[in-house]
Amino acid sequence: MRVALNGDLSGLEPQVGTALDALVHAGQAEGDIHPDVTVTDFSLLLGNVAADGTPESAARWLTLVLPGLTTQGRPVD
Repeated sequence: MRVALNGDLSGLEPQVGTALDALVHAGQAEGDIHPDVTVTDFSLLLGNVAADGTPESAARWLTLVLPGLTTQGRPVD
């Protein structure tokens, strides 16, 4: 699905949440995302993305965050 972004994102939250939930479950089914990760975790993380928006900050943020989400970063219990 394509959505034209015109600055008004109201009403997209349910669609985004449904899509993200499907992606998280698919990643968990493949064994790539930890079974304890939820859509709420992504909301928490996205609210804390590097504020300056530089590629370096984004890369550092991913370096810190991805190990907590993926099975490559920490063992599955």
